[in-house]
Amino acid sequence: MQPIFLLDLAQRKSAWLAARQAVVAGNVANANTPGYRPKDVTPFDEALAQTQLTLASTSPGHIEPSGADGLGGQVIETRERDSFDAAENGNEVGMEGEMTKAGAINRDYALATDLLKSFHAMLMASLKS
Repeated sequence: MQPIFLLDLAQRKSAWLAARQAVVAGNVANANTPGYRPKDVTPFDEALAQTQLTLASTSPGHIEPSGADGLGGQVIETRERDSFDAAENGNEVGMEGEMTKAGAINRDYALATDLLKSFHAMLMASLKS
């Protein structure tokens, strides 16, 4: 059976969201650390742009894809970001922004897991029939 890349994509999104949540939590934890600069992860669309799906040919008449090497090598890296919120001690963490990001991560994670549950239910329904 061929792997289902849509489920793999949802898993990668969940892993990216977990990594981003860890980075945001680190920013909040260091909100009072002098000279601390907040970090963020590479946006998911940039990480996704570095990967490609391998198309499968089920018939000899299908056109062969070129340059696709599967869904490998998703990059999750942290990067320092520019911030306009600077305290007297040089700390640039803006708590409002970090809490906004945490809420967005929570919503995105709920959406990704709901989609994964729906695809799983469709897959199980197709196997039962």
